[in-house]
Formats: sequence, structure tokens, C-alpha cells
Amino acid sequence: MAENDKTPSKPSEKSNKKLIIIISVIAVVIIAILVGVIIWLMSGEESSRPQALENTGGRGTVITDENADEIINEPSDDSSYTTEQRSSWYFPSGAEASPNSYVRNNERNTNPVYFNINLRDDAQSVEEKDLVYESPIMEVGQSVTNVKLNKRLEPGDYNAILTYHIIQFTDDSKENYEELRTVSTGITLHIQS
Repeated sequence: MAENDKTPSKPSEKSNKKLIIIISVIAVVIIAILVGVIIWLMSGEESSRPQALENTGGRGTVITDENADEIINEPSDDSSYTTEQRSSWYFPSGAEASPNSYVRNNERNTNPVYFNINLRDDAQSVEEKDLVYESPIMEVGQSVTNVKLNKRLEPGDYNAILTYHIIQFTDDSKENYEELRTVSTGITLHIQS
């Protein structure tokens, strides 16, 4: 019976050792590949890297070693403007003010603004025609409400362009200014009667 007590070596131990060896070899290969990629990326070979665009016109400028000093010393182009307005204005009649008209020079903006409203030829056209309103200058944080049009319109719906004129005062009197840029958006004027 002593002969039957001998147990042959377990096959699962041999397969576990093989599995551990295979996993170790795969891990070493992956680590070697990663080290190679990192060395290649840090090698500094300019010819193997994509070339960066030098300048894409202000917004979207890519900063490189060659242009960093120039870009840092450029004056800031504060070219964004936050609009705050209603896009449909209802007028009880062509001679009355719109109780829901609203335009605000948002606090995130840095410059005063005034706006014009011009009628458009049709829904697809952006060509301006008749000027129907020009606002007073609004400082940052100010708003215009209850707009009464400068021109009496017949009942109906009108496609219009609201153009913001972003300005900068040229003296302390706040009477003289230069226009920095304009921003336009479409609105609809609904004249009820």
C-alpha cells in the first residue's frame, strides 16, 4: 500500500509556472516599448515631430519656442463679447414701445456699447436696409428696455439685424469715442396692430 501513497507531481503547478513566465515576458516587452516611445518623444529630433503652425491670426495662435516672447509681449486683443438680449420683441403697435425688449451690456464685457436695429430684406439675407432704432451708449452692466422704434412699422413680423458697436472712449468727457468692432445677430420684431 505504500506504493499507492506516492502522488505524481501535479500538472497544475507546471501550467501555473508557464503562465507566470508568459505574463512576465509580455510585461517586459510592454515596458520596453513604452520606454522606447518615451525616449523617442524626448529625443528632441525636430524632423520627426509635426511642425506647429506659427500663427493662425490671433485666436488659435500656437505658441512655440520661437514665437513665445513675441506673443507674450503682444497687446491683448479682447475680442470676445457677451450678448444678453431677447431675440423676439413684441410691440402692441408700430407706435408703442416693446414691453419685452431687452438688451444688456453684460458685466463680463470690458467696453461700452450701443446698438442699431436694421430691417433685413428677407429671412435668408443679411443685407441691412432701413434703420429702425439706435440705442444710447450703454456702459458695462447697463441695459436698455421698452424700446420704441424710430420708424413706425405696419403690423406683421419683421426680420432684423441687431448690430452691437463696441466702443472705447477717447477722452474723459465720454462724448468722443472710437469704434473697436461690431457684432451682429438676428432678431424678430412682431408688430401686433
